[in-house]
Amino acid sequence: MQPLFNGYPLTIFLNNRYTDLQNHIDSLTPLVLERGLSVLLEEIENKFFLQVPLLKENEIHADHNEVSVMQTNFGRSTADKATKFTFFIPFLGNVELLQHEPSCTNSLKLEIERIEQGQIIISITKANTQSKEIKEELERAIKNIKTFLSYVEDNVQGFYPNKPEIESHGMPVTGFNSVVSATARYELEKRQTKLQKDEDIFKNLGYPLKRKESTFPDYTAVPLQRKIQSISLQQQQSEPSLSDDDYEDILFLLSNMSLVIERCPEAFIKLNEESLRMHFLVQLNGLYEGQATGETFNAEGRTDILVRVNNKTIFIAECKFWDGEKTVTNAINQLLSYLCWRDTKAALIIFNRKYNFSSVLKKIPPVVEKHPNYKSTIKLESESSFQFILHQNNDIEREIKLAVLAFNVPVVANSK
Repeated sequence: MQPLFNGYPLTIFLNNRYTDLQNHIDSLTPLVLERGLSVLLEEIENKFFLQVPLLKENEIHADHNEVSVMQTNFGRSTADKATKFTFFIPFLGNVELLQHEPSCTNSLKLEIERIEQGQIIISITKANTQSKEIKEELERAIKNIKTFLSYVEDNVQGFYPNKPEIESHGMPVTGFNSVVSATARYELEKRQTKLQKDEDIFKNLGYPLKRKESTFPDYTAVPLQRKIQSISLQQQQSEPSLSDDDYEDILFLLSNMSLVIERCPEAFIKLNEESLRMHFLVQLNGLYEGQATGETFNAEGRTDILVRVNNKTIFIAECKFWDGEKTVTNAINQLLSYLCWRDTKAALIIFNRKYNFSSVLKKIPPVVEKHPNYKSTIKLESESSFQFILHQNNDIEREIKLAVLAFNVPVVANSK
């Protein structure tokens, strides 16, 4: 058996990772720094961002087999037959965050069979049992894992490096990924400024530059490693497209932002549409190697969230605050104007702040079904997530999968 959340404290892991970030920036040579701030920032975020694991409970699968269990009775050992039930729970996120002990008051110890290929594997062995008993034990195990993951989320979101020089530049200083971005930008700009100053001083000395004996650069470019998982591209006439599994993974990741909002409501109270969108971009870039961008030109306009591979668009999403049924209709029209003929997967993210959320959720499906491009409803993912089939403008045969995800954003309480 393998323990979960039982390594050295998570706070130490986060501090060590942050120290590794600073050492990494300090180790960059002047030649590497010349590659540009935006390129370096993307590479650093790919390397150091953290994604708290999300359990994909709707994809759990299982197996069973007969095993021998040793029993001791009155000093004698006998082998009895039992059944071992094995459950495979897929997850998305950094596996390291399943291994370290978060800061919490829960003394519960968790053990699993093992972690393998993006799956938590749990086994339950019983000699005489009922399916109800097995299911209840599995549900308890999953509930305990999710409880500890909430502690991990609190530690990651509450990470604070105590760097007043970064805060003085107006950058966020809480939340590990936000701290990584802010620190990387600050330290890279500081290093580039120093190197430029050194270069100016050297030029003013008036001496010629000493020529190196070798004409080859003294560094090696290392290709980026994919952090968590890669996007599986379906090839059709040499055009990349997003596989259905990766589309569902993206929607799953976006949908789980509701958990982040619920756990840290104070962090979202005053955020506008652009700031909320950035939180979703951080999640996508944390999982898909920094290929998600915001407000990028595509087709006839600009879209809020865009995922590209090899300069080809494979996923588009639009973010809007709910202000009546026209919000959905106008947003769909806007998305359709963005989509090129090869674009087949999109999402509409609805933020609600002013209205009764249950009422908003009831209105979304009928509004989409009235749209002239509507073809069918795929399924109701949850109370706040929907999927539909639409068709491209001017091409009724070209179908588009559209997911509509709704989020209730907290508001500032009225003072009395």
